[in-house]
This record gives sequence, structure tokens and C-alpha cells, in this order.
Amino acid sequence: MEGMQEIGGRLRAERERQGRSLDEVHRTTHITTRYLESLEAGEFEVIPGEVYLKGFLRRYAEFLGLDGEELIEQYRARRAESQATTPAAPESAPWRQPAGAAAAQPNRPLRFGLVIVALTLAAAATGWALAIWSVRAPAPARPPQVVEPRELPAPIPTVLPAPPRDGPQADAEPAPPAAPVRVRVELSDRCWFRVAADGQVVYQGELPAGAETEWTAQDRLTVRIGNPEGVRLTWNGRPVDLESQEPVTRLFTREAVIIPPPPPPPPRPAPTSAPPAPPAAPASPEAEAGAATPSTPPTP
Repeated sequence: MEGMQEIGGRLRAERERQGRSLDEVHRTTHITTRYLESLEAGEFEVIPGEVYLKGFLRRYAEFLGLDGEELIEQYRARRAESQATTPAAPESAPWRQPAGAAAAQPNRPLRFGLVIVALTLAAAATGWALAIWSVRAPAPARPPQVVEPRELPAPIPTVLPAPPRDGPQADAEPAPPAAPVRVRVELSDRCWFRVAADGQVVYQGELPAGAETEWTAQDRLTVRIGNPEGVRLTWNGRPVDLESQEPVTRLFTREAVIIPPPPPPPPRPAPTSAPPAPPAAPASPEAEAGAATPSTPPTP
């Protein structure tokens, strides 16, 4: 459709004006190259579902610096115009019996007689079968089987996908649940990092201004950032505002960005025991001599 091709041509023209390739757009937006080509060609029916189409349009437009909401409104207007101009399918004419068909049909009384004969033969065959079955000896009855009760396993719950909803929430592109954790940083000033992926330290050091790098993990990625003001950080393609001028730590998982609590203060030292008593003052030499000399009884 011409309206969709106009939207796609606008995206392609802006990308070529900026000198960017489709591979570069794919690495940043995580949209496959096949879908990017379909968006630029206006072949929106290739995208599986309205939710993914609107999410891809918004993400691609914001990557190029365009207004994503304006582009989505333009797409909605073009789609409404195409639906309004689509001609309705003509109603099928009621079936009419061609002339002369009634004469070609067999005589109705003859057909009714054939039906009566067929029903009579069927009733006779059924009675004959019942008579043969009644003269046969009945088979010996089998003793009832005793089935021991056993515990049946609990049924496995079935999880069905939720139907798409209309409104602002339906325009957001759902993140794939099995995607790994990806954190990308772009530095406008030098910064020190300490990165642990799934519990293992994968990088620790300082990156210069202008550097760009990415770290990945399967479940959790812990990043310690020394200079948040000089870092532009994205998590799974979504920008994250660090909101701090001091060193910060962020924990990234598949579902959320977590601010870990500060470490607890160090424990206070236990109070020491009472100081030992000061040593006793030494006795004078005279006292020591008196204590050392035994007393002698007086001579009579």
C-alpha cells in the first residue's frame, strides 16, 4: 500500500542520510534485519502481529531520532484509510432451481414406494438377526475384577498466552522471556567498572572516554560504576537512568533492574574487661627487715 510505503521510505531515507547500515540498526535495536527491510519497504504484513509492528516502528524511529508516536499515528491513519476504501464482498445471490429441473426429477410416488420397501427389508433383517442371537447360549459371566485403588498423578496445568489488549499497554513490545541479560555502556568521560556475570567477575578496570562495550549474562549481571555522570547505559536495548553523581551498583536480571541495598555497617568492638588493679607499692626496707627478723623473747 502506498501509505505504508511512504512510512517505510521515510525510515530508509533518514537512515541513509545518517549513513547507518541495517546491521548497525540491528545491533542497537535488536530487531532482525529481515524485519527492518520489511519496515523500510512498507511490507508491514510480514511483521507477526500489531503489538510487534508498533513496537518495532517506535524503536526504529527513536533510534533514528524521529518521533515514534507520530510515526505510529501516521500508520494508524493509513490503515484506517485502506480499510475504508476496501470494497465489500458482493453478497451471493439466492440459489434458484433451473427451469426444467422439476421435470427431470423422478416421480414422487414411485420414490416414496422405494423408501417403504427399503425400510421393510431393513426391519426384516434386524428381526432375523435378533432371532439368531436369542438362540445362542449366553457366554459365562466373568467374575468381577477387583481394582486396587491407586493415587493418580496431579494434572499438569496448562498456561495459555494472554490475548492482545487494545490501548497504550498494547503498543509496548513484550521482551522475550528467554533472552539473556545484556548491558551496553557508552562513555563520555573515563569511568571505572567492576562487572560480575552470574557470580563470576568478568571485568574490572577503567575505560577511557568515547569507549563502547557490552557485557552479557544468562541470569544476572552486577555492575559497579565509579563515574555515573559520564556513562550512558542501556539494558536489553532500554536506556537506564543511573540518577547519581557518586559510585553506584546496579543488578540487572531478565525482568528488572535492581538497586541493591547498601552494605551493613561494621559491627562495633565488644567492650573490654575491667582494667587490672595497679600493683601494690613495695614495702620500705625497714618493714621488710622487720618482717624478715624473728622476734626474740626477752631474757629473764
